Amino acid sequence: MRALPWLAASLWRNDGCLALPFSEKYSDLEREDLARVAHALLSGRLNCSATGREAHVLDMLRHYGGVPDSCFAANLGRVLCCTSLMHSPCFEQDPPLFAFSAKRCCSEVDPCLLSYEAVTSQATFDCGDFLRCAGAIFLPCLTWTMEEDRYFETILAPRLLQRGHRCFSLSLSAPSSDVPVLGLDFWLLGLCAPAVCSAESIEEHAEELVRYIHLASVTGMRAVDINDLNGVAVQEIVHWSQLRLDFAIVGPPNSGSSSLQKSLGAHPDVRFIGGLDEMSVPSSWLRSVESWHWRCSAPQLLPKSWAVEHHVEVLAGNEAGEIVSRKRSPIVGFRNPKFIYSKQCLENLKFIPGIKIIAMWRDPIDWMWSSLSRAYEGFDASHEDFVQAWHALAVDAGQ
Repeated sequence: MRALPWLAASLWRNDGCLALPFSEKYSDLEREDLARVAHALLSGRLNCSATGREAHVLDMLRHYGGVPDSCFAANLGRVLCCTSLMHSPCFEQDPPLFAFSAKRCCSEVDPCLLSYEAVTSQATFDCGDFLRCAGAIFLPCLTWTMEEDRYFETILAPRLLQRGHRCFSLSLSAPSSDVPVLGLDFWLLGLCAPAVCSAESIEEHAEELVRYIHLASVTGMRAVDINDLNGVAVQEIVHWSQLRLDFAIVGPPNSGSSSLQKSLGAHPDVRFIGGLDEMSVPSSWLRSVESWHWRCSAPQLLPKSWAVEHHVEVLAGNEAGEIVSRKRSPIVGFRNPKFIYSKQCLENLKFIPGIKIIAMWRDPIDWMWSSLSRAYEGFDASHEDFVQAWHALAVDAGQ
């Protein structure tokens, strides 16, 4: 820990007195008190039953919502500060004193996360106790804006999931209104928590959770507290690296992927998700333009309900690394041509441990002829009409 923790710098002046406008309730605390508790957190010690001075320091940390030396305290959290990294409202790009920048805070592992991992590795909580005891301290760095905070979704969420924690999506919706409102009417946040937390327990404590989020900035002042929302819907989410899938068949339509699936599916030790149909995948959590095209827009973090519905095994913790070396039967795979058109979805597949990707291709002329034949199926068109359409396509392509 550095000699001058950030939160300590925020709370104390150079002369050692508590800086205003902080509460007089904590005016008796000194730097050494904060340093001692900060060291305990980083060592994995959090005494929820503490009394005396230690309890007083923990109460202060909950009040100001942060871990010493963390970027996220005093109502600063990833949701507020890291949704738009280039235009973070929280941090200077070149601060004069603390080298405290959006790049450092939003693209590195923060002491808040390190303390959370240390504490949860040594202490046993039920979900309610964790949220009451440590929620205000840790949730500012464990809550993020889905599909906007890329570092959390690419690095931090998989890290926590692989270490046995659980993550959830929080869908916040505004109440219906007869008055037209510009902008969004729903907002999507993510939250990671200890393994003892379930979607039901998170939803049960939604009011407490929302208190740790800068809701006004998230909703553009449409909601200031949970009473201004229509509700909070919670789903557990998983990362592609947790899925047990052995192979995927991708490729443009009419390239032979269906025929290959039928051939492989006849083997008794091969199981296709979705049977003989292509496997459906969830679309982007956000209503992006990609969702309106025939292509894959699956996010990095998927609803666990999708995996359950499709009978896809979800690996917990370090099972994801171990399963590759084990003999598996049956071999499980899927077919979905849409993946070939999406760099994002192909990247998602690469996260799955040991997966084999079979890409189907076909001679472009044969492929175009087959696709045109399919397009004319069911229409009252003669062979001459078909040939004429083919030549028209060739002329357009030449131009």
